[in-house]
Amino acid sequence: AERAFNDAYKIHIRIGDDTGAATAVHGLGETYYARSKHPEAEKTFKVAHEIYSRIGVQVGVANSLRSLGYTYRGQARGQEAELSFMEAHKIYSRIGNSLGIRDTSRALKILHGDRDEHEPAGTSNHQGPVAHAAEGGEAAKR
Repeated sequence: AERAFNDAYKIHIRIGDDTGAATAVHGLGETYYARSKHPEAEKTFKVAHEIYSRIGVQVGVANSLRSLGYTYRGQARGQEAELSFMEAHKIYSRIGNSLGIRDTSRALKILHGDRDEHEPAGTSNHQGPVAHAAEGGEAAKR
């Protein structure tokens, strides 16, 4: 899957399809996240976030921030996770994406529960960004 997403990213960059490039690199991040390659996932979600921000695809920006939140959480970086989830929640609220609102609200509640129980952030059994791809990735939400 990593190779396929990398190849797709390169093709979309070459033909000037920013939306396709962002979708491919976000998919690559999900693959890295699923394999617990958090540093690689973080880098690719940041690339997706930058592209979506530049081209103005707000749901992509929010999805990238949400995925970064899960990635930070997986690295016990609770404060960064919280900021990412909060920013994603603001965007989802502004654009009326009820699935994103619900998911980021739940992620923040779980994150705060982790802190309330004096556990490091990132220790719950939440499935993260890959589980939400089945609920509709960027392409499905445009």
